[in-house]
Amino acid sequence: MTLKINNATYTEILESGRVSFTLSNLPAGAYDAIIIYDGGLNHNNESKSIKFNVFKLNAVIVAFDKSYVINYGGKYSITLKDEKGSVFAGQRVTFTLNGKAMGSAVTDAKGVATIALTANMLKAAKAGNKNLIVKLTSNNYQASKTVKITVSKEKTKIAAKKKTFKKAQKVKKYTITLKNSKGKAVKKVQVTLKVKAKTFKAKTNAKGKAIFKIKKLTKKGTFKAKITFKGDNYYLKTTKNVKIIIK
Repeated sequence: MTLKINNATYTEILESGRVSFTLSNLPAGAYDAIIIYDGGLNHNNESKSIKFNVFKLNAVIVAFDKSYVINYGGKYSITLKDEKGSVFAGQRVTFTLNGKAMGSAVTDAKGVATIALTANMLKAAKAGNKNLIVKLTSNNYQASKTVKITVSKEKTKIAAKKKTFKKAQKVKKYTITLKNSKGKAVKKVQVTLKVKAKTFKAKTNAKGKAIFKIKKLTKKGTFKAKITFKGDNYYLKTTKNVKIIIK
């Protein structure tokens, strides 16, 4: 008997009215096929159209929730196992963060696939809790898993000290420095200085320094001052209290 599927032909011998066909490397999907019986000398030729489905086998993606700082990113890895629990090498998996494709990677000999979630990717996704969907792309296996990715803003720190000014000085310049979690300058962001119910604004330069020009502070005394960086899409809010002394 003959079985025709698409452009492939399989032939087997009919024994006791039964026949078995071995179909190798047939991708999952729906198929139309034709079975042809060559009746030989004693029987008529016959054929019959049939439909059948090939289903994908289940695989398992081992993946965990992870956190990143938005300005730095990092790598993310998963482990793929087959239906028997053995590591599954040479398979491509895709990564989708917050609805946007991040790329794909192929599992190595240990079943591990790794992708880089760069700072630019995290900034595009924005800070917060996001879903990362990991999906196997295979003709014969299926697997998908969703994990939580926490994208955190970076911590900042204000470097500022007590400062003494002379009463007669009309414009009193007060300098602070804003740094990130690694001690590097936070550039071109606005900071405020509040002293004696007055608020002064300044913007940090390339070195993270901001210079406040304090005006109309002419009374002698020691004043409490509060420096504030409100934070933005990438940095957390931070404050610092200092003393301004007028003599």
